Amino acid sequence: MKTWFLAGSHPNDYTDGIDNAVTYEGKKAAHLRCKVDEPGGFGTLMQSFKADQYRNKRMRFSGAVKSEGVTSWAALWMRVDDDDAKLLEFDNMQERSIEGDTDWQRYPVVLDIPLKGDSVHFGILLDGKGQVWLSDVRFEEAPNEPISGRKKQLPDEPGNLDFSNE
Repeated sequence: MKTWFLAGSHPNDYTDGIDNAVTYEGKKAAHLRCKVDEPGGFGTLMQSFKADQYRNKRMRFSGAVKSEGVTSWAALWMRVDDDDAKLLEFDNMQERSIEGDTDWQRYPVVLDIPLKGDSVHFGILLDGKGQVWLSDVRFEEAPNEPISGRKKQLPDEPGNLDFSNE
């Protein structure tokens, strides 16, 4: 699959490809499947690209995902690194992961691409046994959406600096 590649902590425990028997609304679907009895970690089907044209923008990576027999967890994820490969922004849906058997559902991951961002990486991950399918992938600007993965949205400015509001 051009531009997509298999990676993760244990990529050799997983296999990927186009599944010609499974489609989403008539669109092709890629699959990521565990191929061993006891996986040592996770695998991911992903891609990486330069952040240049996305800097200082809020971007949404989304896709339709279907799962079967996921024993641990699966998720979409996105990461932004600087030019030293230092992590700047990250969300892997771990607090809202995909488990077990699920029908097609669209999931979003939304991050700000900082001015210091050098590269963007995204994909679908599978930890443990099972299989996931990914289809109808989109990467688009989402200026009005909240950042995904944050448990609590931060206020726009500091408040109660004089402690008058108990």
